[in-house]
Amino acid sequence: FNTTKWNPSPEVYHKYLCSVPQHEKDRILRFHFKSDSQHSLIGLLLIQKVIHESLNLPLSQIRIARTAENKPYLDAQFDLCYPHFNFNVSHHGSWVVLASEEKFLVGVDVARVEIRGSNQEVEYFLSNFHDIFTPLEWRTIRAPKDKQAQLRVFFLFWTLKEAYIKAIGLGLGLQLLDFEFSGVVDNLRDYSEEETEREATIQLRVRGVLQKGWKFEQAALDHDHIVAVARGPMEESCSSFLRTFHSQPHHPETLTFPTAPPFLLLSDSGLDLFKSNQ
Repeated sequence: FNTTKWNPSPEVYHKYLCSVPQHEKDRILRFHFKSDSQHSLIGLLLIQKVIHESLNLPLSQIRIARTAENKPYLDAQFDLCYPHFNFNVSHHGSWVVLASEEKFLVGVDVARVEIRGSNQEVEYFLSNFHDIFTPLEWRTIRAPKDKQAQLRVFFLFWTLKEAYIKAIGLGLGLQLLDFEFSGVVDNLRDYSEEETEREATIQLRVRGVLQKGWKFEQAALDHDHIVAVARGPMEESCSSFLRTFHSQPHHPETLTFPTAPPFLLLSDSGLDLFKSNQ
């Protein structure tokens, strides 16, 4: 969802705000900047929409809760047609994105390719993250001669790491140097296109061990924004998230991932569930 094109009236904004759980509404109202409040609200509306359309639940039965690590989940008081349905939301810059899965663990991250802070030198910006990436990852980031190209590759790795962390639900408590990505190339598909063969080259190693049960996709939302999606075995999530399911997940040793569909761009009318969920 492109937030630059969303300008609801005060009445419509209030209607949307009142549609989310009270604890989420309170959290949204605590944001200092209006843009942060709007992005958080849009994320919740997207969550409600995907749950309604995927599980056929009316708005009145959709209860969103969070684990101790702040990972959102559907707090269902009854059995679901997809008992391990899960989702993840990210927002940055001009975009709010959501990814959902019926069988696999999922995490998503979007980032605007920009230097954050008063010092706009690429080299200075990158130097602040020396303990975030492994030597192999840094060699890939530093490979382009052009500094702006280095910045873009930096965010390719950044979004992959964030998507994986958000998928397993461990937050920033995970040691970032314990896991490493390889096969990352700055040749992204457009978000509206199907995944490419190139994305199959992205690999994850945790403490040096290749994680064959994970798959990663990346796409360009526009010239300035990158999105990454991580999918993997449900049982690799943190224990607090696993406890939210009525039945414990189990996957065979060999996982077969369906082709990831392209992202669907929503207009402001696509957020409105009130027409069919009174």
